[in-house]
Amino acid sequence: MNRVLWHICFWVAYLIQDTMLAFLWEGSRLHALPVAERMIMAFQLCIALLPPKILFTYLLLYVFLDKILKPGKKSLYVSILVITVAATLLTIRAIEVFFIYPFIYHLASNTRPYFHPFSFLFSFIDLGYVSVFAVAIHQIRLQFADKEREKVLLKEKLETELKYLRNQTNPHFLFNTLNNIYGLARRKSDDTAEVVMKLSTLLRFMLYESGKPSIKIGDEVKMLDDFINLEKIRYTQKLEVSFTKKIDNEAEQIA
Repeated sequence: MNRVLWHICFWVAYLIQDTMLAFLWEGSRLHALPVAERMIMAFQLCIALLPPKILFTYLLLYVFLDKILKPGKKSLYVSILVITVAATLLTIRAIEVFFIYPFIYHLASNTRPYFHPFSFLFSFIDLGYVSVFAVAIHQIRLQFADKEREKVLLKEKLETELKYLRNQTNPHFLFNTLNNIYGLARRKSDDTAEVVMKLSTLLRFMLYESGKPSIKIGDEVKMLDDFINLEKIRYTQKLEVSFTKKIDNEAEQIA
């Protein structure tokens, strides 16, 4: 629905701009008429010429542009595009000669011939202006959409890699810690209960907290402390860790 609304806004804006140009362009020819009547006539002219412009613009956007940019039968589609441009210009010129001048401007006897070169050149410039402008907007929108799509894909890729890493790390860490607990239990160490509690806290964190987008920095630091303590038990005297921290607000949320 938003896309349709944007298209409507584009054509309304173009119609207003085209009406103002037509009003100024035909001012010398219709200077004897009141301003309001000249403005109405300019609006009627632009409304009459709008359908072929809209048809050609959407053919260019959604048929020819896609075919021409892709590898393949480019020459065929370029030829068809040239024929379509010619047919559109003939249609525009027919509307001008057989409808606008006799029924809106009442100037049937003063109109230029149907195949007047200047009239065709002006119609070509007018048609090219609106269609090329629409194509430019369309391409810019596609570029922004591609960039957003790339961001989403990159984010999904990183999330997938992180999940894969977690799936590898968590069981490995768990098995090592259970082996450590088994060793403590065999030695009937007083640290066994404390290690089991730390492991339980870490497992709860892995299951319920690590999936959240953010966590309190105090909770994160506590998990790091517990992890370091468990690793110290695993490596006994072989591991020496210095963990320095200075926290102003432990309730601050971090990723």
